[in-house]
Amino acid sequence: MSNEVTGRAKFVYAINDSNRRVTVAYQYDDANQCIRAAKAECSKRDRFEKRIGREVSFGRLVYHGGTVVPFSSLGGTSYKDVAAWVRNNLENIA
Repeated sequence: MSNEVTGRAKFVYAINDSNRRVTVAYQYDDANQCIRAAKAECSKRDRFEKRIGREVSFGRLVYHGGTVVPFSSLGGTSYKDVAAWVRNNLENIA
């Protein structure tokens, strides 16, 4: 399984258990039947801005490869399925 990230990313916005805003970037890896996801958490002292969250989370996805999540763990591959999994598993995403 390669660590290469290509193509466009999709984003999910959520609030974690510490009441901090989180942006998760993810991409489908159809060849390996998984998604790769990476997150950025907003500090409580900062104002949340989607643009910054997208840049930081996508940068982490590109440069660090993200967390690999098999399609079988998602319950489906639609945006709705992935977003639901992300919101329920924020602590499992690097």
